[in-house]
Amino acid sequence: MTEGLVFYEISIEEIVKEVEHRIGIPRDWMYSRSRDRRGAYGRSLVGYLARKLSGCLVKDLGKHFRREPMTISQGITKVEDLLRRDEGLARKIGLIERALVGKGRKKYFISNALPY
Repeated sequence: MTEGLVFYEISIEEIVKEVEHRIGIPRDWMYSRSRDRRGAYGRSLVGYLARKLSGCLVKDLGKHFRREPMTISQGITKVEDLLRRDEGLARKIGLIERALVGKGRKKYFISNALPY
């Protein structure tokens, strides 16, 4: 059930730019076909933010970065674990979230489902 969830119209590319700017991971590394850890970390941060802020599907993130959805999903899980342990990272991600939400418009979902 999505009741209480708010998503924003924010493109993956906008999130990539914000991660590049605030975390310092070059865009080229995130799109690189190599298995470099820094690029994978950047993709994982973008994936986490895209899922949380815009409701982006892992399969769409996989297509965007030309990676398997399972790989993206595993990276997102690692970021979630890191955020629970690293207050500094949590603060940086909070700044990115606020910057992106300030630029995005709310998404509205229309459902034909009847309430319980």
